[in-house]
Amino acid sequence: MAAAIPVLLKTWLCLAFVLTVMADVILGDDDAPQAASEKGDSSLPWSDFRLPKSLLPMKYIVKLHPNISKSTFRGRVTMRLQVMASTDLIVFHAHKLKLCVKNVQYCKDARIGVKKTGYIEKLEMFYIKLSRPLCVDTIVDVDMSFKGSISPEAVGLFKTTYSHQSSDNSDPTEQVNAAVATQMQPIYARRVFPCMDEPSFTAAFEISIIREKHYSSLSNTALVSTTDASASCHGCVMDKFAKTPDISPHLVAMVVFENKAKITEMSGDYPINVFETTPKLPGYRNNIVNTAVRVFNFVKNYLDISEPPFKYVSEDGFGPFAYLFRLYS
Repeated sequence: MAAAIPVLLKTWLCLAFVLTVMADVILGDDDAPQAASEKGDSSLPWSDFRLPKSLLPMKYIVKLHPNISKSTFRGRVTMRLQVMASTDLIVFHAHKLKLCVKNVQYCKDARIGVKKTGYIEKLEMFYIKLSRPLCVDTIVDVDMSFKGSISPEAVGLFKTTYSHQSSDNSDPTEQVNAAVATQMQPIYARRVFPCMDEPSFTAAFEISIIREKHYSSLSNTALVSTTDASASCHGCVMDKFAKTPDISPHLVAMVVFENKAKITEMSGDYPINVFETTPKLPGYRNNIVNTAVRVFNFVKNYLDISEPPFKYVSEDGFGPFAYLFRLYS
């Protein structure tokens, strides 16, 4: 009887449409304002399941450090917000995260006092009550650190394992490896980092991923730089990716894996990359790349449009795509 050999996330297909082409909330630091318990409290500062429109996100700076062996992650995010209407309340989504509000301040200006913080459990929202209302047409930065657990299921930041034999078959023992990836749709970005997790709240993202040196990482855009991150994690480096166009949080993607092979094929001026977590025959890789190029060109010709300029692109599933591959014998 045929035996199924699952190989999870064996192929990582990065379609570069453009360039190449993250609760139970607890404030962590002693000096941070203490979050109030809001269960059953009828005097919540916000009760609508939709976020207020008084603040609109402009940019997120997200730094994520997944610890694959411990199945945990930590990170830091700065939300840059534009004040559309005077308010003393900042509301955003967070779920199953430990948060610490580090700082709230006008862009490149004075710090704004925080009066109270709390979690609205039924809405999966966190709020920051300020000491004074924000001024209209100003820009505010909200700086937070966060911690969470990597999910065993495909929601938020999740972990998967796969097995394989040595490429030269010299060792018959199967090796078990792990990788992490994100599944943000439809409302799982809030499980990875605090954000305004609604499709209409689009913003640019600057993503950085801290990883161990023997791993590789992918995000929505091209890799800009890799720098030493030993101060945060011994033997780690940090990959910084190019800023995205304005996209919704559920379109943000991050992958950390052991890259064994990569092949690139050009579709016009745009590269299509295939990454593998286990080495396969060259024909196998070439077949995937060739299929991806054919699909890309077919859609482009069928819709009779050229590749759109980078600054205007906001595609559903923007950037990397992760595939499950199963081999049957």
